[in-house]
Formats: sequence, C-alpha cells, structure tokens
Amino acid sequence: IRQLFSMPPLTREVAWRTRSPLIKICGIRSPEEAIAIANLGADMLGLMFVPNSKRYIDIETGKAVSASIRQLRYTSVKQSSQPIFGSIPWFNLHATRFGLSSARPLLVGVFQNQELEDIINTVSYCQLDMVQLHGSEPFEWAKQLPVPVIRAFHGQKANTGITRGGGH
Repeated sequence: IRQLFSMPPLTREVAWRTRSPLIKICGIRSPEEAIAIANLGADMLGLMFVPNSKRYIDIETGKAVSASIRQLRYTSVKQSSQPIFGSIPWFNLHATRFGLSSARPLLVGVFQNQELEDIINTVSYCQLDMVQLHGSEPFEWAKQLPVPVIRAFHGQKANTGITRGGGH
C-alpha cells in the first residue's frame, strides 16, 4: 500500500503492531473464577447481566467479582508504561492503551436489550470498566454511558451451498 501511494518505507517498527492480542473471557460467575482467569493473563472479564443467559449473574455477584478484581489490581500494581505517541489509528491506539493499562483485567458488563437506566445503575453499582451492548440498543446509548462501549454486531447466515457432515 505504501508503494502504491508513493510513500516512503517505514524506518522504525510500529509500536501498536508489536503488542499481543487482547483476550476477553466471558461468562465469569464468581470472584474465585475471576481471580483464576485474571491470574492466567486475561485482559478483560465479561460479566453476563443478560437475564436469559445461562451464564447470567445478578448485580450482587457482579459487585463481588468487581471487588475481588479491584483488590487484585491494588495488590499487584504494575509499572506504568510510557505514553503512546505518533500517528496511530484510533482503534489501534485504544486497543494498545487498554493492553498496556495497569488496571487489568478490565471488567466488561454484557447487556442485551435492557433499559438504559438499568445498565447505568449496574455500571455504577458494580464499578464496571466497560459495557458490551449485545442486542438492538440504539447507537446513541454509547454517548450516554459513562464507560467505553463495545458493540456486538450480528451477521446473517449466508447460504453458501456447502453442507456439513456428509461431504456431498
């Protein structure tokens, strides 16, 4: 691409390309499970506040998980990293910033078609770091939530003509 646009070759390694991928584990159901997964190196823990999910937790359990992770963060303070500068694409900048954060793992509340007020209350009560909207919530809600938002998009299954199992 650089050659097509007559741009000079890169002379240094790009910092945002040298980081490992961020790992988010969903369905955390207890403080003990959260600590175990955090100690394995997860970057984000997903707490399912979707009532019809088999991994649903109530806000009291969410608060207990949050308290355990916050205590873990407090007792294992990491060295702060140097600021990230340069011309980095927005998504890569924020993914790198989250990956370098000493406040890990981040606590992500997963919601689906719930009331905005309920989401905001849960974020506050459980001290969540992020929200993942997994339903048909309006895009404008991201501006009203006090934490960063991950938006899940659901694609439709395409008819590829490929069948499974029989090889026909």
